[in-house]
Amino acid sequence: MSRRASRGAVGVLAALAALALPLRALAAPPTANAEVKPVGKSETSVPVEVATRPIRVLAVNTDDGQGSAAKDPPDDQDRALQRASRELGATLRDSVQDLGFVLDLGHEDLRPPASAAAPVDGRLATDDLLALATQNRETWLLAPSLTRAPHGKFRLALAVVAPNRPEVRTRVVLVAGKEVVVQGLVLARALLESGDASCAPVGDDDVTIPSAAPRSGGRSIVAANGALFGAFAAYGIQRGSGSSDPRVTYPLLAIGTAVGLGTGLLVAEEWDVRPADAWYLAAGSGWGATSGLLLANGQKSSPLEQRYSAAVGAGAAGLGLAGLGLLPGHVSDGGATLTHSGAAYGLFFGGLTELAVRGTTQATPRSGAGVGSAFGLVAAGAAAHLTNVSTNRVLLVDLSAGLGALGGAAIGSPFVFGTLTPTRARMFLGATALGTLGGAAIGLAVTHNDAPVRRKARAGAALFPNAGVITTTTVATKDGTKDVPAWGVGMSGTF
Repeated sequence: MSRRASRGAVGVLAALAALALPLRALAAPPTANAEVKPVGKSETSVPVEVATRPIRVLAVNTDDGQGSAAKDPPDDQDRALQRASRELGATLRDSVQDLGFVLDLGHEDLRPPASAAAPVDGRLATDDLLALATQNRETWLLAPSLTRAPHGKFRLALAVVAPNRPEVRTRVVLVAGKEVVVQGLVLARALLESGDASCAPVGDDDVTIPSAAPRSGGRSIVAANGALFGAFAAYGIQRGSGSSDPRVTYPLLAIGTAVGLGTGLLVAEEWDVRPADAWYLAAGSGWGATSGLLLANGQKSSPLEQRYSAAVGAGAAGLGLAGLGLLPGHVSDGGATLTHSGAAYGLFFGGLTELAVRGTTQATPRSGAGVGSAFGLVAAGAAAHLTNVSTNRVLLVDLSAGLGALGGAAIGSPFVFGTLTPTRARMFLGATALGTLGGAAIGLAVTHNDAPVRRKARAGAALFPNAGVITTTTVATKDGTKDVPAWGVGMSGTF
């Protein structure tokens, strides 16, 4: 009986030892060289957590920040804009989930500032978007924008900031109302799939926020035109003095060029001179000098050297007027082009007018061309601030006017065949002028203005008079010191 009990105890101990070995193996951590192999179909697979890509989809911005917001009451395009923006926002929130992103529902209605999503010259401002992105570096940021555009279209813009990347990738297109959602999906997919979510984290000190536009972008233009006008002024001063000695000419040209170049650089450093502003100033100096030289030659100023002095003076006056024209604010690219175009039109029509008055086509109309160019320069320079026109339209209208002038001259060419009389000469000149005007009118009719809508910086002057104690003066008295008030009146405000 005792022998059977001992055998039973040994069997139980052996069974426990056999069960302890696999339990110990399961409890022990795997070694570096251990391999995990599947054992049949009965083994249960453990799900692996997949890395998520959270994304914030900001509300669609419909204000371009340039004064072209919805009208009151809204028109058809405003209603279409609001409807398309709602559809675009809902579709983008659904599509990003299809692309493998996890929508951050806590921030889906977050709106960026107007400057962040408003297209400016085809680009999107980056400062505010990057500021939003730095709040959570592990989250994608998608900022859609839908604003009005000419001819019933919309300007669709999408901006994307990837995690840990201090940069903004943008896409801007002009679309019709029915294509907003489709184009939005295409742009969003292209921007999101081109991003890199696995880049290394970037610290606060490594983030560089790019500026929207460089200051004084027209520095090189104003410097080059300043150097050119300085050289011409130096040459005009030398010729006006009656000297033509080359030993004086070249050193004086070098000094004038250096002075003009330095002045242009100083102006660009002191003020924000954009490329359009620089060309506007160049129109004042260049066309002003041309007008003065033509007038002096037309009036046959004596002595001959004085004509260069007149050209320098007229150029300086034109430059001064252009500088005064920039006091209200910057001009657009189209405004600068319009200024040059207006001076050229004035020169052309002024010359035609002088020839028509004289009844001939065989003379050189210097006086009429000079007066016309001066008038056209002043008129177009003022119109540059009153109108909002694009450079493309100005150039296309100029091209159409030139073709019209050639056509009018071709039609009126029979009047100059044979004996040229004052009447026949005027008929030819009139046909040329009418052809020019007709070509310009056709150009205006067939082209459209694609210039961005500008908002005035201020509505007008605001004056605030003030009176009372403007300061105090401390004076010595028998008992110590005393503050004596100084009374006065003044005026402050914006002009």
